[in-house]
Amino acid sequence: MKVNWQQCFYRYYLFGLAILLFYPTLLRVSEKPRGVIWSDCEGYYMYLPAVFIQHDVHKMQHGSIVNTTNKDGEFVNKFTCGVALLELPFFLITREYAKQKALPVNDYFGNHYAYGIAIGGYLIGFLGLFFLQKGLLYYYSPFVTLLTVMGVFLGTNLFHYTTKEMGMSHVYSFMLISFLVWKVPVLY
Repeated sequence: MKVNWQQCFYRYYLFGLAILLFYPTLLRVSEKPRGVIWSDCEGYYMYLPAVFIQHDVHKMQHGSIVNTTNKDGEFVNKFTCGVALLELPFFLITREYAKQKALPVNDYFGNHYAYGIAIGGYLIGFLGLFFLQKGLLYYYSPFVTLLTVMGVFLGTNLFHYTTKEMGMSHVYSFMLISFLVWKVPVLY
């Protein structure tokens, strides 16, 4: 049985790229783990510790975001909870991991939570590329699809948001839109 290497390459190049970039991405995160959960990333993320650790969204402690309060002195988060819903599985897995390894579960700005969010954003970014690839293969050849997917990943800010600022909404939005690119033509 003869192996078609070209077909194998077109099928698995995204997986290979994800494996290739995983370690350098972890090195980028290890330089400053708290940098994963800061600014806007923190605003999206704060819903998770508020609900699962503090059990009150109005008593959240802030870090890098401006502490906005209402007339009763309760914390008001100006960010929506959509990204937090997509980060939820990775937060819960990290929480369980912290319990198993006797890490501080309530330290929601700890390195373990930063790595959980970082790995989650990284996987979501590549899932978005996979959905984009699947959607493009409906209309274009594998070679054109390869060039387009690699162009989108390497030629736009998606590379940065997949490998450096994984907590931002960009990779999650990209994944959802890519999912629509893949599935909407099937419906019509």
